[in-house]
Amino acid sequence: MGRTSTSCDASGGAAGAPRGTAPWHWPRRRGFGYGMQERDERHPMVTLEFARMMARYNRWQNRSLVAAADRLTDAARWQDRGAFFGSIAGTLNHILWDDRVWLARLTGDRAAAERIGARHPYTDAPRDWGTYRSERAALDDDIVAWADALRHADLDRAVPWQRGPDTVETGCGFNVAHLFNHQTHHRGQVHAMLTSAGLSPDPTDLQMLAMYDAP
Repeated sequence: MGRTSTSCDASGGAAGAPRGTAPWHWPRRRGFGYGMQERDERHPMVTLEFARMMARYNRWQNRSLVAAADRLTDAARWQDRGAFFGSIAGTLNHILWDDRVWLARLTGDRAAAERIGARHPYTDAPRDWGTYRSERAALDDDIVAWADALRHADLDRAVPWQRGPDTVETGCGFNVAHLFNHQTHHRGQVHAMLTSAGLSPDPTDLQMLAMYDAP
């Protein structure tokens, strides 16, 4: 996916949250989505350092899972192992899809975000393992480059995106937290499936990032 911007898109001023509510838990439309429009103070959830660290953690962990899955046959990668998205390959494809759609949203490429988002949950493609490996590695580098270019002001902006028929706005910092939390959640499922298949991916401890991550 081409990088059109490195900052979170802002398309309008942010209104204050109702008194007594946390800024990351303000429903924009009753029963639908959350409006992450900030109050006057800086959003405390995410820092530039956190985003950059997690972008590198994401790259390391994906390299680890890919290297382990390389040792499986294609049939074994697509075997239904009872995970939420069934197989190792299906789960990896879902993570790839979600990373793409959120990076498009965060960089302000709304057309790409809507095009990618329409394929939810995107577990069936790519079918070719070599294609997946290439696309995953390229996207991981894009995420690192995006995180490195973030500015403090970017984290305070509201990001508009489509959820079903509606446009919702959520704060950039909150969305960054979601991006990395979602990756980690589903990678844990893949790690467990690989382990049960007798393989040994790298450890997942964040403290070991510096030992394993390299450009």
